[in-house]
Parts: sequence; C-alpha cells; structure tokens
Amino acid sequence: MTPLVIYGAGGLGREIAPVVKAMGLPEIKGFCDDYIPKGTIIQGLHVLGGFEVLANAKDQLNVVVAIGNPNTKKSVVEKLSHLDFIKFPSIIHPSAIVMNKRSVKLGMGAVVGAGSILTTDINVGSFVLININTTVGHDCTIGDFSSIMPGCNISGQVQISESVLIGAGVSIRNGIKVGAQSVVGMGSVVVQDVDSGSVVVGVPARQKKSNN
Repeated sequence: MTPLVIYGAGGLGREIAPVVKAMGLPEIKGFCDDYIPKGTIIQGLHVLGGFEVLANAKDQLNVVVAIGNPNTKKSVVEKLSHLDFIKFPSIIHPSAIVMNKRSVKLGMGAVVGAGSILTTDINVGSFVLININTTVGHDCTIGDFSSIMPGCNISGQVQISESVLIGAGVSIRNGIKVGAQSVVGMGSVVVQDVDSGSVVVGVPARQKKSNN
C-alpha cells in the first residue's frame, strides 16, 4: 500500500494523525515540517525533514496537508502539486456523519474532523479543513483551501469562497456569502455577507480591518 506522510507536525498534524489511524489507512511514514528539526519524535512518529524530503522521494506517496492557515496551506500545496508521484487523499474521521453521501462531494485533500456533521447537497473544495464538531447545512459550498475551526455552525445555502479562515465557535446564518481571503473571528455570529479580503468579528459580526 502507498505510504502516507503528514505535512505539518504542529497541533493540527497531531490531531490528524489519530484520524488517519482510525480510518485504517496505511501506516503513517512520518511527518514533514519545514520548521521542526529532522528526527524529532512526535506521537511516536519521526519528523522526516521539510519539503526537500518529498521533493527527493522516488516512490508514490500519499500526503495529508495539516496546515490551518489557508494562504500557507495553498503555498505548500502549489509546491507539492508539481511532484506527480504525490497524491492527496481526503480524510474523514469515522465519527463524522455525512447524512447523504451521494450528494456531499469532498475535494482532493479535504479533512473532516471528529464529530462533524454534513447534511446534504454540499460541495467541499480541495484542501478544505472542517475541524471537530462542526455542522454544515444543506446546499453549502466551501471553497478550496478554506479552514473551518472547531465547533462552527454553518446553516444552509452558505457560500464560502476560496482561502477563508473561520474561527472556532462561529455561527453563519442561512444564505450568507463569505468572500475569498476573508477571516471570521472566533465566536462571531455572521448575519450579513462578508466582503472578500475583510476581517469580521463580533455578535453580530462586523468588519474590523482589511485582510490584505
């Protein structure tokens, strides 16, 4: 079976490793991380090195990108995508509930954490993170590279664009559009559309500053 590497050995990587094991996927070969020294042992797994380890690999590898920041995640994926021997499986914790599997589409490299619920007619883009205990309602779209932190409630018909960061405990009203490259601060309640490149916080969420 194709070996698997987790790119990112921080908190998210340590959370994803047990998900991979719970799914019964091939044994994890180790972590790759550009900032943690090679040889460091984390959860019994070795840090193999940084990007150069994957760039110099010769055999096919599955890679799970464990990076929460959407822009950093996109940058890493763009580098890895030039390596044609790397594949990006989608990861879903066994306790997550996908209510209508035929109509919920997960893009390449998407991660769905424990306790999350996805209902019906949902499109999840590539390299999207849906962290633990998050609910996603009917007819939602979540754009590539977006990250949704734990405990969020996303109502039906919400459109989240590319590279959006949604903080823990956010609630989003039905039918809201969240623009690309925006940030929704933790605990916010979003009741109106969010402009691209903006940062919104509060109850109700209001724009605070540009994210550019």
